Amino acid sequence: MSTLKVNTIEHETATSAIDMPNKFKVGGVDIEQVYTSSVTEPVDAESGDLWWDSANDKLYRYIDQEFRELGTGGSGGSSSGIAWWGTRGMAVGGEVSGYSNKLEYIDITTPGNGTDFGDLTESTSKTSSGSNGSRGVRIGGQVNAATMDYWAFATAGNATDFGDVLVGRNLAGSVADGTKIITGSSLAGGYKNDIEYITVATTGNGTDFGDMTGTAAAGLGTTNDTTRGIFAGTQGGTKAADSFEYITMSTPGNATDYGNLANTIANGMVGVVSDNTYGVFMGGISGGYSNVIQYMTIQSSANGTDFGDLDLGMAYAGQTSDATSKRGMHLGAYVNVGGSNLKIGSISYITIDTPGNATDFGNLTTATERASGCSGAAS
Repeated sequence: MSTLKVNTIEHETATSAIDMPNKFKVGGVDIEQVYTSSVTEPVDAESGDLWWDSANDKLYRYIDQEFRELGTGGSGGSSSGIAWWGTRGMAVGGEVSGYSNKLEYIDITTPGNGTDFGDLTESTSKTSSGSNGSRGVRIGGQVNAATMDYWAFATAGNATDFGDVLVGRNLAGSVADGTKIITGSSLAGGYKNDIEYITVATTGNGTDFGDMTGTAAAGLGTTNDTTRGIFAGTQGGTKAADSFEYITMSTPGNATDYGNLANTIANGMVGVVSDNTYGVFMGGISGGYSNVIQYMTIQSSANGTDFGDLDLGMAYAGQTSDATSKRGMHLGAYVNVGGSNLKIGSISYITIDTPGNATDFGNLTTATERASGCSGAAS
């Protein structure tokens, strides 16, 4: 193969572009950037290709065999550009007098009560959920552990079928990186340790991601920053009830052992929130309903540290957070007051980067336990 060294290539007309009909490659990769505008993700993409998601007004580039959103510095109301921690928080399903199909929302930056958003495709509980900023997805649940549905954050309305998970997901935990939602563990048909993912912008079924650290679990607390997803605690199975493990969300593979909670959360879907630095765990069951709030630094293999207290010991709380006010909150819960177990609709919040006790925010439209939560852009 011959080598041609060229300092400058110019068109004979200075204002005209050079046309190379057979393309031009560096290191085997086309220099030409293919651009597609469509409502669904292009197929047969190559490294560097650009896709404008015309349904959600988002720009993606094809990197490492997947489309990744290009940040816009404040997308979704987030000053840090983390679109999937937007200011519209959602409470998803749960248990009221029975299983609920409710979707309701709050403005995380402004204390107040929940507002009806629409309905899920079915009434269910013990779900997990996640977001890419513009679209939220409900994954599995108590009634039909195989189903998923989705909604657009900016427009109140009912959810639409998304597809099916590979393995029934009940009491599973989910993390998200703005492109994928990654879901691990389950109690459907017995405790499981497998992990799968979906690409939020493209409806369809789940894809295998890897496995937990060789242990079966359910009822996990999950949190993440932009790169690392954390699975903590368990309701049962063989996973240690105080353990952390993590995945690198961009790269399918198995989880890695990480550290330990400051207080063992042996049961209860823990309200877990994040601000891209800290993961904060609220409540759960540890010899009784716990009011403990604890946090960890997501990028450090370290144990949980005391953060503050909730006003009541509680478990089975939904959760949501945003990247503007850095507020994290629980949405409803199950509590014990005067020896009686009760559902509550209260919402309280913390400022994630400032340890301290929780503060009252408002109330959901009804007393609810076992809802899941996520957040996205209000417009």
